[in-house]
Amino acid sequence: MSNEKEKPVEEEEEAEAEALEEAGILEADVGAHFDQQLASIDPRLSIQMDPLAHHHLRPEMMFIREELRQAKMQTLAVRRAALKKLLVKDFLQEDCELRNIGLSYASPDV
Repeated sequence: MSNEKEKPVEEEEEAEAEALEEAGILEADVGAHFDQQLASIDPRLSIQMDPLAHHHLRPEMMFIREELRQAKMQTLAVRRAALKKLLVKDFLQEDCELRNIGLSYASPDV
């Protein structure tokens, strides 16, 4: 009976680990793309001499910023979901322990 309860918990932990790994891969892809974009800029480009020389970079930079923002939001969502699961698990464990000693949050009649 305890094995049946442990299997879903193990599967949930594996799913959490996979989600965190996917978020890390996404961050690495975005970082690599950002590095490629920066590497393609001519280092001899002098913005001070020609104010319009960097004009064509603005859309690319905005696109990169948007990608980084989306990656950050996805990572935050994964981390928040994992934290929520941990907090709920901790609460349920604490509630079970308190019920065992007769000090539960809710009255036993409920």
